[in-house]
Parts: sequence; structure tokens; C-alpha cells
Amino acid sequence: MEEEFTLSPDGAVRVKLEKDRRTNDPPQGDIVLVRNDPRDVPRIIDLSRASYGTMIQNLWWAAGYNIVAIPLAAGVLASQGVLLLPAIGAVLMSASTVIVAINAQLLRRARI
Repeated sequence: MEEEFTLSPDGAVRVKLEKDRRTNDPPQGDIVLVRNDPRDVPRIIDLSRASYGTMIQNLWWAAGYNIVAIPLAAGVLASQGVLLLPAIGAVLMSASTVIVAINAQLLRRARI
């Protein structure tokens, strides 16, 4: 049982409500509903947008750390007296990992 829900003028989302009982195939579609409630579709789309936003934030945080900290640890600015000690680099790397993990956990607070 597959139904079509148009959510925006530029596209539609295929929603699979339950698996095909004749062939026992797993559900396939853009969104798979577990509870067979089509009202969940907007919430799923909101969750996916929030997840994507968090992913982009984490990507920029990690890239920013790598763009700044790795050259400093390699000694790019050592001639100007700026050098990142390996121990401080390790602490910053650990802090970066913790910040990304906390940011991902904040997704649970998203209003969906």
C-alpha cells in the first residue's frame, strides 16, 4: 500500500505505510511510517531538516578546528612565535569531539 503526499510545489514525498503482505517485502519509500499515521510526515520532515542543520554545524566546527589547529601545531606561524604544543593540540582535539557530540545531543531538544 503506497500513497503519494505532495508537500511542496516542487516535489512530492512517497510514503510507504506498511510492508507488502503479498510478497513480505520490507517497506520502501522516501519516508517509512511505522505507525501507519500520515500525520507523522511533517514531523519527519522537520526532524530531517533539524538533523541536516546539526550535521552542517558539526562539519563546520570540525573543519574550522582542523583549518586552525593543525597548521599551528605544524609550526606554520612558529617564526612569529606562535606554536601550538602537542599537549594543547590533544586537549583541543578532545574538546572538539566533545563539542560535536554535545551539539548532536542537542538535537533531542528540537521542537518537532
